[in-house]
Formats: sequence, structure tokens, C-alpha cells
Amino acid sequence: MLNLMRVKQEMPETKELREMSLAELQKKLEELRGELFQYRMKWANGQLKNHHLIRTTKRDIARVKTVINEKKRQNKELDKTSSHE
Repeated sequence: MLNLMRVKQEMPETKELREMSLAELQKKLEELRGELFQYRMKWANGQLKNHHLIRTTKRDIARVKTVINEKKRQNKELDKTSSHE
């Protein structure tokens, strides 16, 4: 249960993710993928006590990827509107 609290504290809320730059989001995504890899390795070796960490990390990755895609879509729309002027 202590590990879950640690993960929850490290992962910013979606609102905070939207305030981050694209580079910061990419860095966060890489960190989360590394964590997921570590959890999967521990699970495969029978060392992972809290299996829910895999699920919550996957959801955090999805959340970050969603915000990245939103930002990319916004940038494309801004490029289209600025090129029409």
C-alpha cells in the first residue's frame, strides 16, 4: 500500500499535465515506461507484491499520451489557422 501512495504522489493530475511542455511530457512518458518495465520484471520474477501498480502505471501512461496528442493536435490547428491568414 505504501508503494501506491508513492506512485500517486509522483503522478501529477491531468490538469497539471496539461500545463507541462511537450518535452516534459515526453520525459514523464519515458519515466513511466521505465517504471512499467521494472514492475513487469518484478512480477515475472515473483517479487512484485502490489500487482495493481502495473495497472495504475499503464493508466498513467495513457493519461500522458492523451495530453501529448491533445497538444500536438492543438499545434496542428494553430499552424493551419496561421497559414490561412
